[in-house]
Amino acid sequence: MRAADALEKAGGSAGVAGISVRGRDIKYIKAGDGEKGGIIVTGGIHAREHVTAKLVVMQAQYAVKNPRLLQMPVYFVPLVNPDGAEIALLRDKPPAFFRGDARLYKANAAGVDLNVNFDAGWGEGAANVFYPSGANYVGPFAFSEPETAALRDFTLKVKPRATISYHAKGRIIYYDFRAPAHKKAYYRAIADVMAEKLHYAAVEDDGKSAGGYKDWCQQRLDIPAFTIEIGDDAFRHPLTEKDVQEDYARNIDLPLVLQKCLLTMKK
Repeated sequence: MRAADALEKAGGSAGVAGISVRGRDIKYIKAGDGEKGGIIVTGGIHAREHVTAKLVVMQAQYAVKNPRLLQMPVYFVPLVNPDGAEIALLRDKPPAFFRGDARLYKANAAGVDLNVNFDAGWGEGAANVFYPSGANYVGPFAFSEPETAALRDFTLKVKPRATISYHAKGRIIYYDFRAPAHKKAYYRAIADVMAEKLHYAAVEDDGKSAGGYKDWCQQRLDIPAFTIEIGDDAFRHPLTEKDVQEDYARNIDLPLVLQKCLLTMKK
């Protein structure tokens, strides 16, 4: 699967948000009019969860083919961690320190777990480690990695109203990160709409994780941001595209659902 390459055929306005540790492009596609104030959808931040990249490409293709349904721009970044995906797909070598099953690798090519490398409770997660690893290493400092720095800069440039981050697995929507009560209620209301559409569970922050893209978007930009886990929890990592076909179908138009919530719900 080379989901990022499929963007070239999706239409819309394609570009590069940044470059990975090993020099691979972090590609995006924009659907809809305008440049700022829309939605960012990301996938593939964890290497072994590369099935999420295919979903984000499918969403981009759907949005591009249905421009009249868009009332704001949507930016799709299907593969935030292209090096990690190549490692987990056994098409590139893991770092020298790694001795496990590369198919289960989560980090980038430097052994940093990108979804704990953002400056939002950085290093405070219960499962964090402080040495290069296939998972959970926070990095030497927040935004130490070219992938997270690129996504940070891209997000600050786009100034989205909301973001969605796709992960696997569990069919869960995480909707808050240390949010004040009034913000949490607004985020929960949006999460409930998406959960009803997807038949997923909306889950409150349990305080065990930190340093994620969703967390940073909420704290830095003060916007709704959601982590959505696709795939039945009964499946084992690494999930295959066959495992998540139903999830692809459920999520194909989710950015449009989020768009409607942003336009109609009071903060």
